[in-house]
Amino acid sequence: MSDQHSFLSVDGYSRSQAAEHMLNSAITQAKISESFEEYFEIFDKFYADDVQVSSETQHKPIRGKARVELLLNFLPASCYGRSWGTSDIH
Repeated sequence: MSDQHSFLSVDGYSRSQAAEHMLNSAITQAKISESFEEYFEIFDKFYADDVQVSSETQHKPIRGKARVELLLNFLPASCYGRSWGTSDIH
């Protein structure tokens, strides 16, 4: 039984690593200088509706895809890559 559980955990970890690699590739290949719309598409594709975003400067996390998208609309385009790299997104 424990062997089966270990196998499932490793498989889930592998899928998580593959998904993270796809996300990182999408972010690094996005052409922010041409359009920030690509970042919204990436966000929509890779994050769940119940996403939670936090940072060192905010006391409370932002919860929900709609609220995070609203916040992203107010950020200057030059901040997208930086903000995604320094925030904790769950």
